[in-house]
Amino acid sequence: MQKKGFKIELGLADDIRIMINALNAQKSIDDEIIQKTVKILRPLQSLKREGVERFRTNDKIIQASKTKIKLANDLLKKADQMAKEMGISKTALKGYSEIEKMIGVLEKNNQRTEEYNSELKQVI
Repeated sequence: MQKKGFKIELGLADDIRIMINALNAQKSIDDEIIQKTVKILRPLQSLKREGVERFRTNDKIIQASKTKIKLANDLLKKADQMAKEMGISKTALKGYSEIEKMIGVLEKNNQRTEEYNSELKQVI
């Protein structure tokens, strides 16, 4: 009878040793996965914070640009009206054409920034 208990004890000891090896192997895998995950996660977290800040800044810049475009359009309307009253072409007014061109550039820039901000919002 003692032999049977001894065999059971040896079998149990083997099972324990096998389990320890399996758990140690799993721990090594877990440690590697955790390290690789953190290596990816930390920069992503930083980029997300930067993305949120960029989104907010872009939104403020877009609004400021729209305000300037409105002021420029108002000035062009006033200049156009004065040119008509004076009987001259509005394009004869120095800087008129440059303002028109800059308004177009800023409107395109705003459109692009709004599109990028929309994409950025989806990512963050």
